[in-house]
Amino acid sequence: MAQFTNFSPASGQTGVARTATISFTILEGAAGAQINTLSTSVDGTFAIQNGIFVNGYNGSIFAGVGKYVVGIYPKSPDFLEAAAQIDAYMAIRDSYDVLDSYSYAFFTTGYVADPGDPDPAPEVDPRACDLTKPFFTPTDLGLSAILDAGVGTEVDVSWKPAYPSNENNLVFYNLYYSTLREQVFDGYPDFLVVDTEATIGGLPPGDQHFFGVRATELNPLNVTISGLNQAGTDMYYYPEALVDAYFDQYAMFVPADSVSGFPLFGTLVVNDELIRYGSKQLSPAGFNVSANGRGYADTGAEAHRAGALIRLYWGKEDKNTITAQATPTFQKPNLALTYVFGDGYGNDGRRDGYDGYANTDGYLRLRQQEFDNITTDTTNNDEQGDFNRFDYCGTWRTMSPQSFMQGQCRGSYFGGAQVRIDNNGDRHLVKESDFQTHMLQREELLLEQTGEPFVLMRRMWTGAKCPCVMLRREHQDARCQICFGTGFVQGYIQFFNPRRGDRRILVRIDPATDDVDIVDRGGLEPKYEPSGWTLPFPAIKDRDVLIRFNENNTEEFRYEILDVTRQRVLFLQSGAQKFRMKRFPKSDIIYQFPVVRDVSPTPGTLTTTLTAAPGIVAHSHQIVVLQGTAIATLKAATQESEGHNHVIYNGIVQSVLGHTHTIP
Repeated sequence: MAQFTNFSPASGQTGVARTATISFTILEGAAGAQINTLSTSVDGTFAIQNGIFVNGYNGSIFAGVGKYVVGIYPKSPDFLEAAAQIDAYMAIRDSYDVLDSYSYAFFTTGYVADPGDPDPAPEVDPRACDLTKPFFTPTDLGLSAILDAGVGTEVDVSWKPAYPSNENNLVFYNLYYSTLREQVFDGYPDFLVVDTEATIGGLPPGDQHFFGVRATELNPLNVTISGLNQAGTDMYYYPEALVDAYFDQYAMFVPADSVSGFPLFGTLVVNDELIRYGSKQLSPAGFNVSANGRGYADTGAEAHRAGALIRLYWGKEDKNTITAQATPTFQKPNLALTYVFGDGYGNDGRRDGYDGYANTDGYLRLRQQEFDNITTDTTNNDEQGDFNRFDYCGTWRTMSPQSFMQGQCRGSYFGGAQVRIDNNGDRHLVKESDFQTHMLQREELLLEQTGEPFVLMRRMWTGAKCPCVMLRREHQDARCQICFGTGFVQGYIQFFNPRRGDRRILVRIDPATDDVDIVDRGGLEPKYEPSGWTLPFPAIKDRDVLIRFNENNTEEFRYEILDVTRQRVLFLQSGAQKFRMKRFPKSDIIYQFPVVRDVSPTPGTLTTTLTAAPGIVAHSHQIVVLQGTAIATLKAATQESEGHNHVIYNGIVQSVLGHTHTIP
């Protein structure tokens, strides 16, 4: 059942002023309490019905932990009848709809009541502490946990609940922070927090900060959070203003340059004086002082000059000195940004309004690797892929290569005539005088007889950096599902060979030893590092990946290129590429990268929708597929655009860099 307690005025109290505020506390108990069923009457007139103030009454109902604190404010100077007994009644239903009620009486000034036998004074343990401030339990003092939120500008802090010295009061929490440990508690609190956790934003990434929290105790009749500017969930800014004009110790109005961000009523701190105000006004801006509000809490009323600082009273604090350190950083999957927004939090003279980072033209763009400064420039190799195929039966050699190389019959050509078929199907004999073309044709002819078709996955060396490359770790995550261990978003681009219908490349693999090694802690790992060679086109680089297939066209293993031996033949032309490669174990992340294994006999192309993203202009991606492929079952990777690509699982383009696409 609900319990009514902590009455003010107390039951049977005499000499109560006619303008007294009536207050009481409702303890919820095990069955709870439905605050929207609360009814309260003062001398037979309802002041609250169904949780709402009625009949011209005003006040506050503040929800605490397991309790409600109710205050009924005086309506006028003759709020209560003079020299009379005042009867108060209150009732509320619990969660089982059972009605709990209570009534009592007190007496206004002038009434002579028979007090009866006084209640015996409660016994006080002489060893009990004299608590005048809120307190944490000794094992849970102050800030207990702090965590970098990973978004670059925020940290999460939390603490255990504190308890008030007076059970009628409410406990809030004052949050402090500084870049210097010894200065954390030196100044004014940074935030007022209702709960036992908070997220502090607007911090410069990479800068070390120190944080602390202190419990503060406030009378629920003198405080409200209504009107405060919110800084987060259950978290508010402490407002500040300046005295706009001189006022003396008798003034009942505090002129201010602004009342923005101050609660509807509360307590101000001006110099050393506490001033309790009942309302604020916009024109002229200022605070209307409550009766007996000057020199509140025995601070002494005094005159104040224009320009004096006005602050909101932060309450009676505990004095713990526990601090904790945190540094906001960008953590995967959050991408770092670099351009400052400006004063999003507002410059109030203490905080500079640092609000984080811009979402355009920032780290997304600057963090891209625009040039490949590591691997060899093989543009020339990639430009050699459009040579004509060997015609097999239409060539007549006019002289031997040996005669040609010895300078005989100069002015002629090497290789004779080759058959070319035009668009009408007509055959023509064409003199092919390019030595490089003859070399490539014969190498391709040899590979078609002795080589194997491989899928080539080219490692990215330029483009958008992966979010796993962070402030404190420039080395990429080996098992990152965004970059697959490369440090670039998506990491690889599948190469589609235009010279073949299946879009694979031909490679001749040399004989090699196939072994199984015993690695650390008794594990087994395949060891197979064959050598091979292929045409100059396409260029193969260190750390590219080749996919080998079995006789039934199922995937065998994937291989990493260990090194490439390049050679120049005559006239600075590139010759065959020789390389070594190493088999990946099946547990490697590389096997999760989707590829199109075979697009023969009819390859096709799809184009994604056009999409923009923070720091990335509107763009689309090409997808090479077998014509007729069902989109719902498609597993592939797009081609590169704007320094990145996307993987596709079951027809859904996966999101990277804060955006995705769809396949029409």
